[in-house]
Amino acid sequence: MSATYDRIVDWLSDVDWFLQDLNGTWEWFAILTIPLFTGVIGWLINWTGLIMLFYPINFHGFRVPGMAELARLAPRKVQEIPGVMIGGIGWQGIVPARAAKMGSIAVDKAIAKLGTPAEFYQQLEPDKIGEHIVKMFEPEIPQLVDEVMRRSNPAFWRDLPEAGKRAIVARVRAQLPSVVGTVTTEIGVHIDQLLDPKIMVIDHFRKNPSLVVRVFKDIGQKELNMMVNLGFIFGFLLGIPAALLFHWIHMWWVLPVLGVIIGWITNAVGMWLIFEPTEPRRILGIRFHGLFLRRQDEAAEVYAQIIADDVITLERIGDFLMDGPRGDRTRQMLAAALGPAIDKAAGRARGAARIALGVATYDRIKDEFATEAVGRTLSPFKDVEFGRQQSERIRVLIAARTKELPPRDFVEMMRSAIREDEWMLYAHGAIMGAAGGFLHELIFRVGGA
Repeated sequence: MSATYDRIVDWLSDVDWFLQDLNGTWEWFAILTIPLFTGVIGWLINWTGLIMLFYPINFHGFRVPGMAELARLAPRKVQEIPGVMIGGIGWQGIVPARAAKMGSIAVDKAIAKLGTPAEFYQQLEPDKIGEHIVKMFEPEIPQLVDEVMRRSNPAFWRDLPEAGKRAIVARVRAQLPSVVGTVTTEIGVHIDQLLDPKIMVIDHFRKNPSLVVRVFKDIGQKELNMMVNLGFIFGFLLGIPAALLFHWIHMWWVLPVLGVIIGWITNAVGMWLIFEPTEPRRILGIRFHGLFLRRQDEAAEVYAQIIADDVITLERIGDFLMDGPRGDRTRQMLAAALGPAIDKAAGRARGAARIALGVATYDRIKDEFATEAVGRTLSPFKDVEFGRQQSERIRVLIAARTKELPPRDFVEMMRSAIREDEWMLYAHGAIMGAAGGFLHELIFRVGGA
């Protein structure tokens, strides 16, 4: 123990603490360039880290036979690397690889707290939807009546005088607002059972990973740019003690080891400054607050615009209602609700029609009218211009509610999707830092030889 202590004391006494033993311009240049090296490496780490975060949108690489089976036995962190679980060696951007997860978190952390499906539906102004449906559907009524009657009772329809045909068409047209009102009312009453925003958002993000990248970049572009610049600053500052340690220890492995530490710290501190602390906090008299959180109101507007324009749109709501996992239920519910409306449209002629056509034929015609009407009454949901007008109301609602989110929920909405994968960015920084250390050692050892 005493011998070890003596060796340490001897080493400390021999250390050139004040850089007095530096000989020549080359040695001074080697020491002074270390902070510049670590600064540039820090900038490159964060710049390439952002590329890793977002690109490529889809997996690029190749499959290895048997690797998918072996991957199931690998540590969980290894399984998280994009492509590993499908037996591929390559890369996919961390954010697009987690598109479905991002969609789930977006709903759980934000959209679910912004309003119920019923609230969203009311924001779309069902009365205006009904008016628009009537406006677009009315010109199709003669063709609809003709198609249904030719299919259900061609002989009756063929023998009916033109005046009778026009009377039926006029009667259906007169009752159209009432029928459409039934449709929009029924949707509103049952919207919580028919519309699942979580499934809709997750499915859309999964199919459109580029949209998730756009959400991140549009909302946080200022912070992402700042993170790249902070990479140089942190790298440079950490390079100063690294240069001193290199001179004092002066072993070939010092810079690569310090490069690992600097690369890891550079990414970790940059990430912390963007997202933490969630509430303003003073440390040594300096106010710290997550850079991203300082712009919550501004980011909320951008986020709301993206969601209203591309995710929760009138067209996508209509598609989900009719063709989503609960589409059959929507069609059955509306068809059942339209039956009485069609009876009402028949009015006093209903009894005579049942006698003339027969009860079975009348009911079949009514069912066919209801079935045809269900699909056509929701077709205006696909009207681009009308949808654009209604999306503004959704944007206003989402923006207002997002601004009201607690800071913790707001930041988790963006960070949770990548939190488990941040270690890849840190590991990438460590590897590049080590490479930078080896490069500096190689250049100046060879140059000084």
